[in-house]
Amino acid sequence: KAMPVLHPNLRSELWTNIPDVVLETMTIVFEMMADSRKQHDDLVQRDFTIERASDDRMTQITSSVKVLTERVKKMESLLPADLPEQLDRLQAQIAYTSQSMSRELEELSNKLYDQLDEFRTLLRGVQDSVGDSQRRLSDCEQRSEQGNDALQQLQSLVDQ
Repeated sequence: KAMPVLHPNLRSELWTNIPDVVLETMTIVFEMMADSRKQHDDLVQRDFTIERASDDRMTQITSSVKVLTERVKKMESLLPADLPEQLDRLQAQIAYTSQSMSRELEELSNKLYDQLDEFRTLLRGVQDSVGDSQRRLSDCEQRSEQGNDALQQLQSLVDQ
């Protein structure tokens, strides 16, 4: 009869009176327990590795936050202490300048409209003068023609 493959713990003389089937079953149970223990150890090791990586990442993040906090503090220290007041003054100056420019633009706009009205008035006067001059010129041309006609009549009377 072939010797069954037994777990080393089952090879002692203590187990000699137990049937081979029971011993083989116990061997399978021991192997399953060993596999289960190995799987458990692997899971514990993987969990430990993940936890360590997580801790390392948290350490990196914490370090980065500290560095950023230091930079912000340094940048804040470079800013003038009265920055809010300076910003308020600047905002007030901008509002005042904006209002002043708005008033000046309105005044300029009104002046331009006034000048435009004056220009239109002058242009109407020039147009009226040109019209009068054209009428006078036309009257002069008409009188000149009448004078030429009268001169021709006189010349023809003198010639007769």
